[in-house]
Amino acid sequence: MGAICAATLTSVTLTTSMIYHNELATIPKTELFTQTHLLNATAFAFGDIVGVLLILPLSILLVELYGKKKPSLKITNKGIFKISFSLALSLLAILNIQQIPLYYIKILSVTFVIAASHKWGWKGATLSVFAMCILVVYTALRTDVAISVIENQAYLITIAFTALILGAAITQQKSANTKLQEQNSALNRLNTRYKEQAKKNQLLATKVVEIQELERKKISTELHDDIGQTLTAIRTEITILEQLTKDKKVLQSALNLRALSNKVYNVTRSLIILLHPRELNDLGLQKALQGRSLTKLLDSAGINYHLNIASDLDNLSEDKKIAIYRIIQESFNNIVKHAAADNVYVDLSIKQNRLRLSVKDDGKGFETKRKEAFNGGFGLLGIEERALALKGSFQVDSSGSGTHLLIQLPAT
Repeated sequence: MGAICAATLTSVTLTTSMIYHNELATIPKTELFTQTHLLNATAFAFGDIVGVLLILPLSILLVELYGKKKPSLKITNKGIFKISFSLALSLLAILNIQQIPLYYIKILSVTFVIAASHKWGWKGATLSVFAMCILVVYTALRTDVAISVIENQAYLITIAFTALILGAAITQQKSANTKLQEQNSALNRLNTRYKEQAKKNQLLATKVVEIQELERKKISTELHDDIGQTLTAIRTEITILEQLTKDKKVLQSALNLRALSNKVYNVTRSLIILLHPRELNDLGLQKALQGRSLTKLLDSAGINYHLNIASDLDNLSEDKKIAIYRIIQESFNNIVKHAAADNVYVDLSIKQNRLRLSVKDDGKGFETKRKEAFNGGFGLLGIEERALALKGSFQVDSSGSGTHLLIQLPAT
């Protein structure tokens, strides 16, 4: 734009100076600052503007093509055919230029400029405008019809401006599209890596849960066998001691030892159930969810337990049965510790090969964004990990009227 303004100012100044010094034969000095003077100044200015619009973009294009490295031209057979066809058409037009009206040339030129700008951006606009100017000027010189120079120049300036702006906009759009495609490709690669990592994490979580259950089962068995046998032996010794003595102090000590052994037995039994619920193996999932081992924590807190099982759970795999039991067990633990609830509702159903586990309470609720604050034992995070390890989903909603935990797992 600066070059165009400078060209216009220079043309007007030089034209006025030439008229003033009688160096322009077509206009005498007496006609300075008249309509004739203005028309000539305009013609000179338009001519310089056309020159700027031709030379400046073309120079930039040549610098870009040859300034940094030699362009590598790879022309296919299809490209050779197009070039040959264009040259033949141009030659035919030049040979018969006098028979073609100028307005036809202008219409064809505009079509060619728009097509080239759309196809190749500002580079296509630059080359097509250059070719259009040559063709229009050549046609104007060869025709016998009187043509206004200013009108031709205004036409060339308008088309050149429009084409260059259109070409620049298309180039920018293509550049933006290219960057967007690159970003999309990068995001797709990251998404693929994320999915692969998520799959690895899921397999790892599954393995961790399996190892945990195996270790818990092993420890439970050892506690049952070793401590159980030891406690049985202690009770036998206490019975023998009670039969062999009538000393009140010794009998009182034996009584205390029996009470302590019973306490150790009860604590050990609770630990065994916590580590590995034998009811699950012996009675099945439905009976285990109704059993005393699971509900005694709620009973001790005075919380009513409502269980609804709408489907047959016997065909579930062992890992899913254990996961359901553990999730409900930990949910009860959280409810007793934090909810201050009066009722707990557990619903289990299988629909369209999806197992749905719902645990609701009517307690005081909590802020779900701070669920990490409730990660005692397994906690909500542990429940979520168990669900994800089995390719399921985890959702928790809480308000002042209670908390709703929803787990969905594939049934098979």
